[in-house]
Amino acid sequence: MNRRIYIAGPLLYGQTADINIGYENLKKTMESARELMKKNWAPYIPHLSIHMYEYFKNKGDNIPWETWMALDYNYLNVCDALFYMGSSKGADAELYYAIKKGKTIYLNLSSVPDLSKEDISELVN
Repeated sequence: MNRRIYIAGPLLYGQTADINIGYENLKKTMESARELMKKNWAPYIPHLSIHMYEYFKNKGDNIPWETWMALDYNYLNVCDALFYMGSSKGADAELYYAIKKGKTIYLNLSSVPDLSKEDISELVN
């Protein structure tokens, strides 16, 4: 079984939220990633791009929301599943995209299967 899982959830609410709200949302996402890793999944955390967003903004570059979403879709394309943490402009777009691409969707941590450790041994040996 493949194990790459994309985490979709609120970050900056379409670039309308304060950066501190984004960092709080990042913390929540990292907690979900931690739980997914305990289940032997390899989570992709698009929320980590907040560091690029802030760096670029401080350099005077205002990267449009659509460009960030195109970047996210590229990563979502190589993931096997999507974990949907909650609604926002971006997370809802990612959910719709994942459904369109036939990805497995999980809406809560308890529904995400625990992948056996035997399955991952082939990756590290």
